[in-house]
Amino acid sequence: MRTVHILLTSAALVLASFASHAQQWQLVTPIKVSSELRGMRMTDTFTGYAIDVAGKIALKTTDAGGQWERRGNGFSPYTPNALWMWDNDRGIVATNNGRFFRTTDGFTTTTAVITTFGTIGSLFFVNDLLGFAGANSGKILRTVDGGATWVQLVSGVANNIGHLFFVDAELGFASVGTSVLRTSDGGDTWAEIALEPGAYVSKMHFFDAQHGIGLSYAGAFLHTDDGGDTWTATTLPTTQTMNDMAVQGDVVVAVGALGWAIRSTDGGNTWSTLFNSGPQRYSVGLNPAGVGVITGAFGLIFSTTNMGAAWTQVYTGTPSQPYNKVSFASNGKGAAIGPQGSFSFDGGFVRSHDGGRHWDWLEGGGLALYLRNDGLGAAGSSSTTNYFATLEASVTTPQASISCVHAVNANTRVVGASNVNPGFYRTTDNGENWSYTLPAPLYDMCFPSALVGYAVGDGPQAYKTVDAGVTWTPTGNSTLLPRYTVFFLDDLRGWTGGENQGARTTDGGATWTEMSGIPSTTRSIIFTDADTGYVVGDAGQVLKSTDGGVTWAYIIAPLVDQVIGDAALVDGALVAVGNFGNIYRAELEC
Repeated sequence: MRTVHILLTSAALVLASFASHAQQWQLVTPIKVSSELRGMRMTDTFTGYAIDVAGKIALKTTDAGGQWERRGNGFSPYTPNALWMWDNDRGIVATNNGRFFRTTDGFTTTTAVITTFGTIGSLFFVNDLLGFAGANSGKILRTVDGGATWVQLVSGVANNIGHLFFVDAELGFASVGTSVLRTSDGGDTWAEIALEPGAYVSKMHFFDAQHGIGLSYAGAFLHTDDGGDTWTATTLPTTQTMNDMAVQGDVVVAVGALGWAIRSTDGGNTWSTLFNSGPQRYSVGLNPAGVGVITGAFGLIFSTTNMGAAWTQVYTGTPSQPYNKVSFASNGKGAAIGPQGSFSFDGGFVRSHDGGRHWDWLEGGGLALYLRNDGLGAAGSSSTTNYFATLEASVTTPQASISCVHAVNANTRVVGASNVNPGFYRTTDNGENWSYTLPAPLYDMCFPSALVGYAVGDGPQAYKTVDAGVTWTPTGNSTLLPRYTVFFLDDLRGWTGGENQGARTTDGGATWTEMSGIPSTTRSIIFTDADTGYVVGDAGQVLKSTDGGVTWAYIIAPLVDQVIGDAALVDGALVAVGNFGNIYRAELEC
């Protein structure tokens, strides 16, 4: 069902223009390479939730980890530490500063519960109402109303409570460093059980009142067969510390440092290795149907459908750097690029193979990007012949701030520079040498045919070439400046936009007609035919024209706290790239 969009910015837009059937943006890069996903909970066959500790947000998947959605407005400035879900809609998150966040709609909205119990690091609910939480300084909390109110129990210890597990409403356990607490009266009293020297329980699971297992440090695994009175240590196939485990019947999957993941089918007595390299894996969830998800560093997500016997990587985190340009071929393959971050793992360069639905991180970054339908393209001064599956570095690079680029053929490229050494640069030998013409600060270029191209930038003129970029001449003047985007449907009909209003031409730029009614800062203009076109503003607002740009009507509302750098049309959808490493997709056609 499509919904009414309400304008949330101060721009002078008409609310009534948002039709009840208007499209809306979907964030397709909710997980970053800097994300730290923990607390994985599967709530039905394919639905699951996790918390991003770094991003301070809850995330939801409905396809076993293939795609994720940020839920609500998050928990910032508080850090989520633990998650519990009763079903697909009802859940609770524990954070620092004594706060809980409860939801009845899958974290679309939350109700905060404020306490004075400090940092809360663990949760366990026996049923819909009775639950327990572990906090710092030995605090164990109890709720009998689903987390609406909490009271502190007397634990008898001062160490932080690491993990909780209850067999039933009376019998429960809490990990406290080198010891385990046990209660047999629902938490009213607790008895401390010392572990063997060097032992430590980080995660626990009890199969019944007598038999339990626990993760420990440095590849150790603990068993108890007497209700926790004694714990026996066994070794795992690794010496790495395991961070989390999921249990379904006798199947146990544990994940941890240096990419290790292991599996047991006999309750932890014997183990097989699933992974033994790669980034750290933070959490794992399994449901009774055998579907599960592993979350890891750099936003890596793995999924299983056979109770953890085999796992497939289904998601990769993307950089949090802003994106400047995005370009697609007609087959749905494309890429987006932005400045490389201060760390090599956070470069702003990503690639999509399915029309912008999923994105993979690539090394590098820059400000300019272009891709042709035959797979030829360029990123900055570098080139590709296979839709950015690989990128060939240019032998030499113009000492300029490259802001736009066009691939004429496999060896010939034209780039435009803006602030530093502005102007046009051209190579015919795949970057061995570059020629320079016309010192003009440039932001965007468009070639509607092999020889004819147009470029715009920080000036009242557009520029035109009729020899594939060998020479450029100014076209007719326009009062519009600066211009951030230009689009030509053919050699004569084109549109441009930037600050204030836009302009259009039907004679190859000899004359321009001012184009009102579009966003004050336009980042992208795209026409599918002589009449039908779209403009995307810097706040993500989208307008459509059905008369060649004479009039415009809003179809997608602005985004909140977002700055869009560029947009492209692919597979009947708009794909917009912006700051914070966010990429959005909006279906225009079913």
